[in-house]
Amino acid sequence: MRFEQMQQQQSVSHTHLQPLVVLLDDNFYYQSMRYQIQQLARKYGVGFCQVFLQCPLHVCLQRNRCRSQPVPDDVLLQMCERMEPPNEIRNPWEQQSLTLDSTDGIADGHVQKLMDLLASALENPLSPVQDESLQKEADRRICASSVLHQADQTCRRLVSQALTSAREGQASPDVLKALAKALNELKTVFLQELKKDVLHRVSVFPEEPVDMEKLLMDVSAAFQRHSHEIVSKHVKHD
Repeated sequence: MRFEQMQQQQSVSHTHLQPLVVLLDDNFYYQSMRYQIQQLARKYGVGFCQVFLQCPLHVCLQRNRCRSQPVPDDVLLQMCERMEPPNEIRNPWEQQSLTLDSTDGIADGHVQKLMDLLASALENPLSPVQDESLQKEADRRICASSVLHQADQTCRRLVSQALTSAREGQASPDVLKALAKALNELKTVFLQELKKDVLHRVSVFPEEPVDMEKLLMDVSAAFQRHSHEIVSKHVKHD
């Protein structure tokens, strides 16, 4: 077992030192939240890894209701909607990631995989970035990408809701087709403008963290206002 072997080796060469693992037990549902931790590890030249406990929503709801102090179901529903699982292809910095299916609990095999991941992280500390300007530019791009990804999901959901509402209101197929076209065109233009705004904001205020929650709430409210105008226009002529 690699982790135990590493412990023994370090105990022999450095009797006063043991592998130190700092465990952050939190949701970290946006990849940008996890990226901040990864960058902190890189800054100090230490290893980084992350474990994603995958579980169906209905199982999470059942387990939550069995807790002595359960959280509201809406909290879990929102968390499920916002969750961004590790994506090694899209985010190369998430290569040291492990996804475990916790539907039926944690098995011995899961524990072994976890220990191997920890050993790999300890054996491969991150190298501090020398050119801070390049790193900051990369950080800005990743931040903007995360914001736009969430905004796109929000707009898609609002478009779907608007079309469903119009369909339930007995809108004709022609009206629904025109409405869908208009709303999707709005979404495209809206996201293009948002991208410009976000990139400008992180460039002008690079040290100021982006309040993702507030920004997405503002995006949702603004898109809803514009979409309501479009819906009213098309449904009125039905």
